[in-house]
Amino acid sequence: MSAALSYRPHIDGLRAVAVLAVLVYHIFPGKLAGGFTGVDVFFVISGYLISRIILDGLARGTFRFADFYARRVRRIFPALCLVLATGLVLGWVALLPDEFAQLARHTVSGAGFVQNFRLWSEAGYFDNASEQKPLLHLWSLAIEEQFYLIYPVVLWAAWRRRWRPTVVIAVLATLSFAANLLTVRTDPVAAFFLPHTRMWGLLAGALLAALQAEARHEARAGWHAEALTLAGLAGLAGALVALSDGHGYPGWREQLPVGATVLLIYAGGAARLGRLLANAPMVWIGKISYPLYLWHWLLLAFCRIVDGAPARERNAVFVLSFVLAWLTWRLLETPLRHGGRPTAKGWGLATAMALVALTATWQPPQDGALFASIERARALNKFDYPDKMSCRWLTGVDTAEDWCNDGNAPGQAPTVALLGDSFANVYAGTLLEYATRRQPPGFVFRQVARGECPPLADYGLPHCRELVRAQAAYVARTPSIRTVVLAAHWPGYARGKDYAVLHENAARFDAAVRDTVERYQRLGRQVVVFLAPPTGANPRGCIPRPLHFNDKYVCQRTAEDARRSDGDYRAGLLPWLAQRNVAVFDPFPLLCDARQCKVMEREMILYADDMHLSGYGARWLARRAGGALDALLAPR
Repeated sequence: MSAALSYRPHIDGLRAVAVLAVLVYHIFPGKLAGGFTGVDVFFVISGYLISRIILDGLARGTFRFADFYARRVRRIFPALCLVLATGLVLGWVALLPDEFAQLARHTVSGAGFVQNFRLWSEAGYFDNASEQKPLLHLWSLAIEEQFYLIYPVVLWAAWRRRWRPTVVIAVLATLSFAANLLTVRTDPVAAFFLPHTRMWGLLAGALLAALQAEARHEARAGWHAEALTLAGLAGLAGALVALSDGHGYPGWREQLPVGATVLLIYAGGAARLGRLLANAPMVWIGKISYPLYLWHWLLLAFCRIVDGAPARERNAVFVLSFVLAWLTWRLLETPLRHGGRPTAKGWGLATAMALVALTATWQPPQDGALFASIERARALNKFDYPDKMSCRWLTGVDTAEDWCNDGNAPGQAPTVALLGDSFANVYAGTLLEYATRRQPPGFVFRQVARGECPPLADYGLPHCRELVRAQAAYVARTPSIRTVVLAAHWPGYARGKDYAVLHENAARFDAAVRDTVERYQRLGRQVVVFLAPPTGANPRGCIPRPLHFNDKYVCQRTAEDARRSDGDYRAGLLPWLAQRNVAVFDPFPLLCDARQCKVMEREMILYADDMHLSGYGARWLARRAGGALDALLAPR
């Protein structure tokens, strides 16, 4: 097996394909739909190479856990320490305090190789956009390191008991793949981030290594090697071009990049087609692929945060990532990974990693003249949402995204029911300000809403349908309610909803709207629909940061872009609502003129994120729309 462990340039070429795919996917959106599957290629390669090392050591009787993990430290820690430390420095200068606090938490998680668990725990409707998390990409590294922590022990134990490694690995891979298929249906975020659902890709590479070790032979040159290599190249090309990161991934579609990579590792070295992977430029990229992967996302995320990452910055990120990756590999990785004094290097790297994590825990204060503009903006603005309140009183259970607020007069019989999702929660702030300022007689509202749940009958996820049934029952048994206000992110639902796992379509949306309106009208209630405000704003771009790379003002939202984001659902919805005598509140005329949509009013920011108005924005809308709301909410 020692001969079989000789260097294989086509595997470095595969690394190059994987990292280039990821870079293009991230830096040039829309240019390579399946570029994210490059991570699956990395998984297979890692599982394969690590298994060959372990199995060779076990066969020779030279495998030692201390040696194995020491080599992992010298391989992984140098570039990671540098990138984590650089991220903290950039973050201290460029990020807002809450963003810097999150970066610090992610730095600690990255240093401890548990970033996948951290991201899984943070995932939610109001979580920061993933593209603005500078250390998001460390989730895959965390899964690999968790694999390295557990897998050698399992393989060593199986070897000691004289169990066939191929059988053990095959069983583990089957269980992991089954968990993947089951979890992706019910909790796609967990399926993406948790190790037991993603390790089957690493185990696929491990199984190939075990089969080769057991059979004591490698692929030989010939037509079969050429055919397998061609199939692998075609499969990998298909994965990179045809797959998308929509619902259901990883799932069964992950078999395509994983299977293609297995074929290319097995046969690529013996095939003439394998020279496509083993040429000098591809091998060079493969050698620097690890630091290249680390650097590219860190740089891209900071450009997105401070400047919105215009095209010229993304081009610069692509080039600079290669420069920094080569310097890191040449000046840091290679000297620390090879040469003498391996024990001292290992302890030194472990100490450096601990110091980086400790520095992140400390979080240097952001104060002084450098941060004066940020402090002023923070004093005036909050990227806030009204406090959540449980719907237990209505549903009997607590749900994370419940918004059952008491409205403007807790304890009084409501005359208006505000039903919807998180956009209804925004409008709860608008109605509260409206009630305070206008004091309309007999106006008492109560909000019953749940994040990502449209207030539509028989539509959406099971926990949404459950709440909608409870909403309808509540309105039916509360005779004081004269008006039902339906408020939601209608553009998303009309498209079949492009987050969560709704799996609905435009026709189902139209039918659900009609059924819902007619249901409440049959109950004798007046129905009012609040349309969604303009979305796509960049409210954090409204705060001047000490670090920026161009003079483009990113605190803007053109009316054209806002209308495009809003979609074309109004064309079918509004005429039907008019026929049914349903009043409609449209915030667009209040927030947008012919060219621009407001994101700020003087020094005050109107949005909490790219979709939701802030608490101030909701109140501002009420002050602008008071008369219109009088006409809409007055009993008919």
